[in-house]
Amino acid sequence: MIATPPEQSPTRSIGRRRFLAIPWIAALALLVVTSANPVTLNVVQIRRAAGDGAIIAATVLDAATGKCRVDAVLTASPTLGDALRQGNEIRIVNLRETKAAIGKRYIIPLAQSLGMFAVVPTGLPDRLPLIYPSSPETRALVDAMLQGGGG
Repeated sequence: MIATPPEQSPTRSIGRRRFLAIPWIAALALLVVTSANPVTLNVVQIRRAAGDGAIIAATVLDAATGKCRVDAVLTASPTLGDALRQGNEIRIVNLRETKAAIGKRYIIPLAQSLGMFAVVPTGLPDRLPLIYPSSPETRALVDAMLQGGGG
C-alpha cells in the first residue's frame, strides 16, 4: 500500500501565504525608505563649473530674484575674485528656473559672465539648470568628482 500525502486544507494554505507576505511587504517598505531618491550629479555640469567657474553651497534667500548667501565655497576659479566668500550675498540670474525653495541649502555649480553669476547649463537639450540639495551625500559626491574619482 502506497501512502499518499494528505491534502492540505485551503485555510492552511492561505495562512502560509499570509505568513510569507508580511515579511516580504516589510522588506519592500524598508527598501523604499532607505534607498529612495539617491542624488545623481550631472558630471558635465560639475566639471564645467570646476574648470572655470565655481561650486558653492548656498542658502536661497529670494528665489525670484536669485539672491543667495554663500555658505561654503567648494571650489572656485581664481578669476572670480572675492565675490564668493563665505557669508557674502550674491545674485544668480537663472536661479528662478531651478525651482529652488527659499531658506533651503543647495550645492550650486556656477559660471560668471559679465560680472553676473548663473547656474552652469547641464549640456542636455531642453533641460533646465540643475542645482542639488546640500547634504553630506551630495558633498561627498562633489568632493570625489573634484579629486578626479567621480564620473
